[in-house]
Amino acid sequence: MLWYRITRQILRVFFTTLYGFRTSGVENIPAEGGVVIVSNHASYFDPELLGTANTVRPVCYMAKEELFKVPLFGRLILSLGALPIKRGGVDRNLFRTFGELLRVRKLALVVFPEGTRTRDGNLGEAKRGIGALCLSAGVPVVPAFIRGSFEVWPRFRRFPRLRGKIEVRFGPPIQWSDGELNATGDANKALADLIMKKIEELNMAEGETLGFRETNRTKAKQDEQTAPGLHGEGPHSDMGNK
Repeated sequence: MLWYRITRQILRVFFTTLYGFRTSGVENIPAEGGVVIVSNHASYFDPELLGTANTVRPVCYMAKEELFKVPLFGRLILSLGALPIKRGGVDRNLFRTFGELLRVRKLALVVFPEGTRTRDGNLGEAKRGIGALCLSAGVPVVPAFIRGSFEVWPRFRRFPRLRGKIEVRFGPPIQWSDGELNATGDANKALADLIMKKIEELNMAEGETLGFRETNRTKAKQDEQTAPGLHGEGPHSDMGNK
C-alpha cells in the first residue's frame, strides 16, 4: 500500500507537470465497499490516470496474464493494482473472479467497456459482457471520462508526447431499473449501452475544453498513417481484447 501511494504521488507530479492534469467528481466514488469504475479507453496512460485521479482509495484493474511474466514489468504492474486475467472474453471463471474482487474483497475495480483502446479518439461500443458483469456484481457502477490522453499517447505512437492537457471526470453512480433493462429483451446489452451513454455525458458536460485542439487531433491521425507497424498492443491489455 505504501508503494502504491508513493507511485501515485510520483505519477501525479508527472502528469501535472507535463499535462496540466486535472480531476473532477472524485466525491462520486464510494469511500468503501466494492465499486466498478467504467471509463473510456484512449491511451496507454489510462489505467495510471484513473488510479492517480482517484484520491479516495486505491484502484485495481485487469490485464492479460502474459504481461505478468515480463521481467520487472510484471512485478511493477502487480504492485500498482493490476490483476491477471486470461484472454477470451467473459466466461464463468471471470464472473467468479469479478464477484470475489467486488463483493468479498470490496475493491475499486477499473473496467474499460470498449474492451480496447480507441483508434481514432472517439467512443466505441461497449462489449455486451460488461453489462452482464455489472449486473451480476451488485455494487455501484461509477462512470469516468478521460479527456486528452488520446492526443498525448494513442495506441499507434511508440512514445508519448511531452505536452498536452489531460482531465479525468467522474460521474455519479449509474442508476437503472432491472424491469426496464429486461423489457428491452437483452438486459446485458441495455446496461452496456447505458454505461457508454453516461460516459458520453461526462464528455459533453459543460466546462473548459481540455486536451489538444482539433488541429492537433488531425496531426495525431496523420502520425498514425505514417507509422506502420505501430498498431500492435502496448503494455496494457484490457478485459475483452482479442
